[in-house]
Amino acid sequence: MSDLEEIQKKLVSFCEILPQHVETWKDALAAMQDPLRALCNFCEQLRAVEEAHIMYIENFEIIQRDLQVKILGHIEEELEALKPCLGRFNKCNHDLKNKLASLERATIDLDWDLKSPLLQGSPIQPPLAKLLQMAYEFWIFFSEASKDINNKLKTINVRDEKSMDECQKALNVNLVDNNKVYPLLAITQYVINEKAVV
Repeated sequence: MSDLEEIQKKLVSFCEILPQHVETWKDALAAMQDPLRALCNFCEQLRAVEEAHIMYIENFEIIQRDLQVKILGHIEEELEALKPCLGRFNKCNHDLKNKLASLERATIDLDWDLKSPLLQGSPIQPPLAKLLQMAYEFWIFFSEASKDINNKLKTINVRDEKSMDECQKALNVNLVDNNKVYPLLAITQYVINEKAVV
């Protein structure tokens, strides 16, 4: 197998995982919505309970403490419910990175001046350099989104409304109208034949 055939094979292998990668993200983000809503509700309840000062209710401080403990327990449960989704993000991002790294390694000693449809592009496939750039931007987008979600959940302050808003914002990842995601998916659906452009 020539170097160009090997590169095309790795390119196809990379492209084949892209639709599933996006679907995994969509599914995980959707699965996070209910625990996130519950988490926000419990955090709002916690703030309301902690801010309350009702002097005319006997043993109010004991009742307040009991409520705090109960609500904090629910908050912990919802945070735990979010963790499997974080694991899914991390795993599929790791798999994507490995495929991209394998493709990039295959091009290290490549003579970019060769007259080849793989390098120069063809009616069904853009030039390799453009595909690599788009692939890198695709991976960076998901890597940064994952880091942002992880960081916001790790540093979440359940008593701070702004912190909760930032967490919700981090989980509002736009995969539909994203210029780093769908252009590559649209192009790479044609990159299906390992020998088509070599």
